Formats: sequence, structure tokens, C-alpha cells
Amino acid sequence: MTLRVPVEIAAAIVVAAGRFVRADKQSTTEVSVMVQMTKFSKLLAVFMAVFVTGLTAVAVCRMESRHGADSARVSVFEIPRIQGELSVLRPQVTAAFASGNLKLAEQLGLQCLKLNPHDPASLFNLACAEAQLGKAALAIDHLQQSIENGFTDVRHIANDDDLQSLHQHPKWKSLLELAAVPYSPPQLPIHPSSQIQDGVLTVDEGSSTWLPNAERFHVEVPQSKEKTISQPIAIGNDSVDLLLNEWQKEGTAVGLATVLYDNHDRHHSDMNWKRFPQLRRTEYSAAAKAEGLDNGLQHRFEFSCTTLGNSSTAMVGNAYWRSQPRLALSDGKATAQLLHQYFNNHIYVYPEHKDYDAGLNGKGGFGDVYPVNTPLVVISQGSSYSDKPFLDALAATLAAFRPEVLRQLESNRIVSPCLQMIMRRSLKHINSDEDYLSGAAHPVVFSDNGLDVERMVRMAHDMKAQDVPPIAVMAVVKESEGVVGKDYFEGVAREVLYSSAVSIARVFRSTDQVKSITVSVAGSVDVNRRKLTWHWAVLQGDPGKVDIHLDDPQGSVATISVKHHERRPVRRGSKMESSRVDIGVFANNGEYFSAPSIISFFCPENEKRVYDDQGRIQSVQYTDFANGGNYSDPLISTSKTWRDEYRYSSVGTKLGWTRHYADKQQSFTADGFLVTKADDLGRPVEARTVQYLSVPRANQPPLLTESPGGELIKYTYTSNDDFSGSAVRSPVQAADSN
Repeated sequence: MTLRVPVEIAAAIVVAAGRFVRADKQSTTEVSVMVQMTKFSKLLAVFMAVFVTGLTAVAVCRMESRHGADSARVSVFEIPRIQGELSVLRPQVTAAFASGNLKLAEQLGLQCLKLNPHDPASLFNLACAEAQLGKAALAIDHLQQSIENGFTDVRHIANDDDLQSLHQHPKWKSLLELAAVPYSPPQLPIHPSSQIQDGVLTVDEGSSTWLPNAERFHVEVPQSKEKTISQPIAIGNDSVDLLLNEWQKEGTAVGLATVLYDNHDRHHSDMNWKRFPQLRRTEYSAAAKAEGLDNGLQHRFEFSCTTLGNSSTAMVGNAYWRSQPRLALSDGKATAQLLHQYFNNHIYVYPEHKDYDAGLNGKGGFGDVYPVNTPLVVISQGSSYSDKPFLDALAATLAAFRPEVLRQLESNRIVSPCLQMIMRRSLKHINSDEDYLSGAAHPVVFSDNGLDVERMVRMAHDMKAQDVPPIAVMAVVKESEGVVGKDYFEGVAREVLYSSAVSIARVFRSTDQVKSITVSVAGSVDVNRRKLTWHWAVLQGDPGKVDIHLDDPQGSVATISVKHHERRPVRRGSKMESSRVDIGVFANNGEYFSAPSIISFFCPENEKRVYDDQGRIQSVQYTDFANGGNYSDPLISTSKTWRDEYRYSSVGTKLGWTRHYADKQQSFTADGFLVTKADDLGRPVEARTVQYLSVPRANQPPLLTESPGGELIKYTYTSNDDFSGSAVRSPVQAADSN
């Protein structure tokens, strides 16, 4: 999975920590939001070299402490928090080095070691600071510890200028020799000691192992006992319960003895698990609860069996309010964990709480504010308890599978895609394949009014192992990408949210009217090796502004061209509005269509664009939500407060734009350089590069501002008819720095 986490949103996500609150607006416990910030500058190479081993070292600390070792006594459940705090401190260390503040770098390095005494990156950084501060003995000691804990990049150690003063130290040569020895991180065991008592699996230190490379916990779930399997599938007298129990007597329904229910909102919105006696469920230990690992978005645990879960919580109380799915989709690492769950037989349900309510800017609601439509989770319409009907429906569907079918799905890790397909194909208003291949079956949010549970269980029970649905596996072949500072304005490149096998997310940032992407599904999978065909469809958006061109006769590769979209109803006559475009692709094996794989293009609503008849950008008005603009997710689109009006030559060549602020205006070249001097014809003679930075604001998301860059550009022209000219770039001299 390709993921990009822009550095300027990391601080915003930390600010957004706030609270995970029950989605019915009642107050609950505060918990931290963890985020891994993007690394930059000098220490990037160091961090990447030791990232995995550093995580391992923390886990080893926990293991050693059980044997009375003199190491930091941390619970395994503290590791994500420690890594989150380290990820915030490390960029500060980098900034201290960059500014030459070695004492601050030393202090921050010591803070890092308090969090994790065995972190090789922190040990190495501290050694660099101490070496430059003349503390050779301490530097040598910390460098040795860094090597012993996994930093064994001999070339980097030998060539790092910060360690130059240590080259004559008696131990220097022996440390290089030590670093040349391949590092073998300790092997962490998968604990087999989990136990289920009275249907409850306690998630504690004895059952949970931190997987450092994956950044999640693994929980081994023991097999069910015969007593559990012999219990009835369902207790009740509705048509679904009667069907399940009838099929159980026939031996044709597998039941729920291999399924785990994981509630992640501290039992605020528990499913009716008593209805399904075979179903096992989780409880979290006091140590896990102390770290908030039992509440909010579930992206930290993988269980060794098919898992159904939910969390009826949301983030409230500040400018970064959002549902749990939108939180995950704003953070590349969390999205990667959702993908792992999707292909590891885990399916979770979350309410949309205020993220999908008809209205504009809070008047009634905000409309559809999700940047992505994804099959990785199920999102329910409403707030607390709106997830419950989906949990019951999915549990009943799992129970209805024939034993050999569920084995086939579980062994190939495709339980979740199959459940998604069944739920969508069985909606009350979906009566044909044509319906299923339309947006009607694939909204970003589902209402329980559309669920037809009996239809779902019958479809599951009728499925045969040799016919299970395929998976439409996507891969990006090529795409158009804008240049930050020239085609759009953010602190870093941010058009790509993420790319995965079943969900591709893009933000329409470039001022070009059309964005294109070529996607292949030739790698699609049918576990029974049936021949596949594919179908592409516009699920949401204006079909007149979307072109899907099949690049091969089989339809396995398509080039999709999307024109910029303004906010519009999601369907004709709907009060719900959205500015997101969704393209679905489905694989078909002759028996079933797959669950959708979806490509989403999100158009931020805090900008108003004008194009001419030839599709050329004429102007863009950027308006901050805090100052009367339309709401757009501040973790996706940084607030701006200016208007750009574009200039063209007589033959249509873009010459640049004029930027209008409330109190001034500026001229920019077509390459995004700030014009500092122009000739009588208005052509730039001198210009300067521009940097864009997010500036924090009290109680509001950051505001994007511009500042002078580090290069000057001088232009010369061959004639009065030459408006392109030639440019020479040079570094800014000290006298010109202001």
C-alpha cells in the first residue's frame, strides 16, 4: 500500500486529539490520538535505518522487565503511545540540529530516551549532539548503545560530520567493527496463552504481542470448545433466527463458534450478542484501558479469527471533529491498518455522526464530508446505536454460510469482501445486477432502513465454495499530478491520499480542469481460478464530467478522466450534497460480482473555481471556513484567504496569475514564482521562489501563508513579442535575504 502523510497535518492531528466521545453526544473518556509524523532533513536516513529495530527494542524492554532486568518497566500496551510521543519529538530534534541549537538537541534526545532507553535513533542523535558539544565519553557510550540496539549503518556512522570529533577516540575503530556485524533483533513470541472464560476473551498482556514492523498487536484466539459449538446459533423467533436454527439442525449452517465480537466503545453500543450464544466477545484489561486501546477507532489489534466489531464514538469538541472512519481516512497509517483488517477477516461498523447529514456548513448538517468512499469499513447513517442493526445483520450472515464456504473464505482471508458484497447486493432497493453496478448499492454511508437481513442470510447460505466472489485488485499505472506551488498550494505535495488494492483516494488540487488516472485490475483474484471479466461504473458524480476509457478489450485497464466537480446532490432529487466523485470497478467470475473497488476524487469545497469555455482556469477564490467559507476537512485542505486571477497570452499560453489579498495584490509567474520586478510590458524581470507554510491559529485549523524562498530568478527576452523569455536561477545572497 502506498501512503503519503503530509508533515503539516501531523501537528493538526495531535491538536485534534480532543476526545473520542459517544456518538450520541454524551461525554466519555478522553484518549490520545496517535500519529506518525513524516520525517525530514538530516535525520531521515537515521530514522529509517532504525525504525523497526527501535520498535523492537521497546517490546524487548517489556519482555525483559518480566525477568527483573534493569530496563524501563513498560506495559506492552504503552508501546503505541511511546512511539507516538517519539514521533512528535523526533522532528523537534531535527529542527534543533538544523538551527544549530545543540543543547536543545541534547535535551530533546534525553527526553526521547526517557520514553524508550533502547531506541537506536534517539541514542544516535544524542551521540551526535554530545560529540559536537565536546562530551566525547558520553557520545561514545551512546553511540555504542545505538549500535547494540540496531543502528548498524557503518557508512553513515563513518561519514556523519556530527561525529567527526570522535574519529581519534580509542574506541572509534572498534565501534565501526561492531556496527559491521549484522544485527539480529530479538524474536518476539506469539503468545498461545489466551483463554476464553464464559465466552469472553480478555485482551491482556498474556494474550497480546506487539508486532513492531506492522505497528499493531496480535491476539491469538483459542478454538471454541464443543460446548460452544453445540449451542443454538440464535435465540429468537423472527424469520432469520428460525432459518439459522433450521439450517443448524440440517448441518448446513456453520454458526458463529469461530467468530469474535470486538466492542470498541466500552460497551456503550454493544450488539445484541446474547441473541447469538456461540459468539465470543472481547473484554480489555485495565492496562489496555489505561492506554485508551479499548475505545475509539480500532486500528491497533488483529485477532487470529474472523472478527466483527464496532465503535459508536466520534471526535468532538474542536475544529477537527469527525467520525472514526474520517479520522482513519485522514491518517495514512490508520488507513493501512483498515486495509489489513479487510484482508484479514475483520469487519468493523462505525456511525457517520455529523459527517453525512443533509445541509450546508452546519445548517441542518454539512452534507457528505468524506474524502473517500471505501469498502474497508461499514459506515452507518446516524449516531450512537445506528451501528447495531448492521452488527446483527453481519453476524447472522456469517452464521448462515455453509461450513466449507466459510473455511474457503477464511483461509483466503476474504470474509470481509464477501460480506460487503452480500450486504450491498441484498439491499431492499437492489433487485438486479444492473442495480448492484450502480451508485445506489454503494453509498459511502448506509441506512439500516435498506437492510434486508433475511435476503442476506439466504444469499450466504446458497453460496458454494467453488463459486465464492472474486476480488477486484487495483494498481495505479500512471496519473496526472500537479506541482505544489505551481498548480496548487499546500505545504507539501498532497494530491495522493493513498493507493491500495481496493481503495484509491485522490484530492483534486491542481487548477487543471481535468485529472486523469490509469488503473489496472489485471491482478484481480478468484480463489477458484475462474476466468474474470470487469465492469467500471460512475457511482457518484456527474457522468457528463467523467470519462472511462477501456484501454484493452478485456476491460482490465481503464483510463479515467474527471473534470473538477462543484458540490451537487449525490443522486437526483436527494437533499444530500457532495463534491466527491466515485468510480467503482467490479470483477465477475460468472457467478458473482465482487465487492466494489473504488477510486475517489475529492474536490475541496473551500474554493470557488471559474473555467472558460476551453477549460482554462480563470480564477480561484479561497475562503476560510472560520471567515464565512464552505466547510472542507482541515486535515485534507489547508485554509487559505486569497483570490487568484490567471493571465494568458494572445495564443492561450498561461503567463501567471495575480493574487489578491484584502490589503494587497501580488503577481506570480506561470511557474509559481513571486514577481519582484517587471518591465514596461508587464513581463517579469526578476522573481523569487515561494515557500508555503501552515501557521497555527488559536482554536482554529492552521492557515496557509507564503514566505520568500531561497532562489532568485532573472528573465531575459529576445523581443517585445517574447512573453516566455529565458530564466536563470541563483541562490539568494545574504544581502537579499530580506
